[in-house]
Amino acid sequence: MKSSSPRWAVIVPGAVFGAAMVGLTIYRILRASGDDPVKAAVFLGSLIVALGVVAAIVVLAYRAASTSTQRLLTVLEENHHGQAFAILKTEGLQADV
Repeated sequence: MKSSSPRWAVIVPGAVFGAAMVGLTIYRILRASGDDPVKAAVFLGSLIVALGVVAAIVVLAYRAASTSTQRLLTVLEENHHGQAFAILKTEGLQADV
């Protein structure tokens, strides 16, 4: 088994890139609003709502994947107690199991 999951090699650069894009978006929104604070507040409010929706989708997808993995482990343990299995799926699933 590997000591760490290769998923972090994908997650960390994606998170850094996402944070940079959000920062750039906020900067451009504030620049585009000029001197109108109402316009800036509406844009920032919309951005916060959109980020909340994205975060909720990510959390729900992660929970669904985690639940599926746990369900698989439960079924295998109940039906085939004490046996070993070759998992021919992603390395992430192999590491989780």
